[in-house]
Amino acid sequence: MGPRGLATKPQFDDGSQADEELTEYVPGSGFAYQLTGFTNVLSRLAAGIRGEFDVNPDGDGTLIRWTYEFMPLAGRRWILAGPFAPL
Repeated sequence: MGPRGLATKPQFDDGSQADEELTEYVPGSGFAYQLTGFTNVLSRLAAGIRGEFDVNPDGDGTLIRWTYEFMPLAGRRWILAGPFAPL
């Protein structure tokens, strides 16, 4: 495992921000991160988001899988279940 705990504060197009932290890094295989501290509407819906990118060889190319999990605030799960349901 490589570097962990690397933190940034990305700014979105609407001017809002979140705290982003690298939580796992596996060289050549992928990484995981979490977003918390939202300053937009997500601050009223979710405590955070955990995302993961997995990168694997696939024939002559590469298969990239991105998964994410919302951590809804109490009583907000039903709101997030609609627009953020699995594709």
